[in-house]
Amino acid sequence: MHEKERLATLGTTAAVFAHEIANPLNGIATALELATSELGNIDNALVYDSVSMAYHEIQRLSSLLKEYRSFARPQRLQLEPTDLRPIAREALTTIARGHNGPEIRLDLEFEEELPFIDADKQKLKQVVLNLGKNAIEAMANGGVLSAKIYQQNGRVILEIADTGIGIPEGEDVFQLFKTTKPEGTGLGLPIVQQIVSEHRGSIDYSSELGKGTIFKIFLPIQTPNAS
Repeated sequence: MHEKERLATLGTTAAVFAHEIANPLNGIATALELATSELGNIDNALVYDSVSMAYHEIQRLSSLLKEYRSFARPQRLQLEPTDLRPIAREALTTIARGHNGPEIRLDLEFEEELPFIDADKQKLKQVVLNLGKNAIEAMANGGVLSAKIYQQNGRVILEIADTGIGIPEGEDVFQLFKTTKPEGTGLGLPIVQQIVSEHRGSIDYSSELGKGTIFKIFLPIQTPNAS
């Protein structure tokens, strides 16, 4: 019990700390952005590059802070009967069309007569967007982004797969701040896991190096007595 209380206190303190440093970071970012703009007219590459790098790093810290606050804050879900298919279709289509690199082919396979789930549509859209974005980033040379939705054993299952580089064996992708991306925060997948868990669901994945990764989300079918 003492350990639980200690962790709860640490969690509250971390959330307050994150909130308190948000405004100073924004102020520093604004000042550096202005300085970078002004230094663009000065013939001093070293100073300009140094200030630009500082601004870039502040922006990265701000992004990390924003995602951490999202993770630390309890999820407040607006549950309603939901068809998962249009959410997944809209999110993945948006990602694929907005991709500017090598060709990504989108392949959707959704089961007909799919039952509803109790879900927060915006939160689930965030989940799909995050997984879809990760999938595309794993396919630097192009590939296929595919999704399947079907029902099985009282659950609706969403699969999102890519034909990318794969995940090394033993890698814990849901570990906080664990990332292989130069600009990553290591909070995207933990937030996805948190949202899925709040929906009384679960998430898992399988991967093979050089061949791709499949993420599977399992969500319970809506029941008449569900709130």
